[in-house]
Amino acid sequence: MRNLKYVTVSRDKTKFRAIYCSHCKKILGRYNTKYYECCKIKEILHSFHSSHAKKNHKLMMGYLVK
Repeated sequence: MRNLKYVTVSRDKTKFRAIYCSHCKKILGRYNTKYYECCKIKEILHSFHSSHAKKNHKLMMGYLVK
């Protein structure tokens, strides 16, 4: 996906990667980095959230700390 950018919010013990659509202004999904590697999240992005990319929305993937 050409609209995908990596944004680092914080680096703490418990990290969640979030996929955010800046056009819709909402988080499409949150994934724990302990269970989901970056490659697996990209597969999820291509299979479930591809409609946002096809509509030319800006998607960002970054860290959330809880």
